[in-house]
Amino acid sequence: VGDKWATFETLRFGKVSQPFYVLLSPDGYLLTNPKSYTPDVQAYADWLQCGLDAFKKLTKGEVDLSEIEGNKKVVAENNHHIALSYDAVPIGDDNYQLRFIGDLEKGWHTYSQVAGDDGPLPTFIEYYNDSLFEFISEPLEENSHTYFDTVWGFDITHFENQAIFTRSIKLLNDEPLVIKGKIYVQVCEEGCINYDEEFSISVNQKK
Repeated sequence: VGDKWATFETLRFGKVSQPFYVLLSPDGYLLTNPKSYTPDVQAYADWLQCGLDAFKKLTKGEVDLSEIEGNKKVVAENNHHIALSYDAVPIGDDNYQLRFIGDLEKGWHTYSQVAGDDGPLPTFIEYYNDSLFEFISEPLEENSHTYFDTVWGFDITHFENQAIFTRSIKLLNDEPLVIKGKIYVQVCEEGCINYDEEFSISVNQKK
């Protein structure tokens, strides 16, 4: 059963989060935006009420189903609340600074790459072809904010508005290279969404 719903979540909503709450009508129509875990009881109750209200409108025929894009049974806006972009800045001697920029929606935040065993999930950047270059710096961050979190009971470092992650590399030859990998982030407001996205960054491209 767990595998069934994990697959459904991945295919329909483009994310894997545990727990992940979705309200569907018997015909498979999405009643309200999905919600990840939240410790806020009132926020969760409000979300449930929103779904109930939507179901009442649906059963009363107050929803124009023809306006649902593609007549899909399940329609959800795959909004991850963060827009990711990537580039490489030359810094001399065949060295480049890789930059990962995340623009966050107002009220949403994501977390540092540095975290302990407990606490929110850290940002993680995976490189598929790191045998073709070498790192010449540790992962660095800009725009972070550290505060004492009363829920976790220790300091948390996160980003609001914009997160910037950088790391410097040195190329091992003079051939053009496309650096490929995947970035994993956890984006939170009242609840959290785990999101990952593959990236490609071109460096040393000859004109």
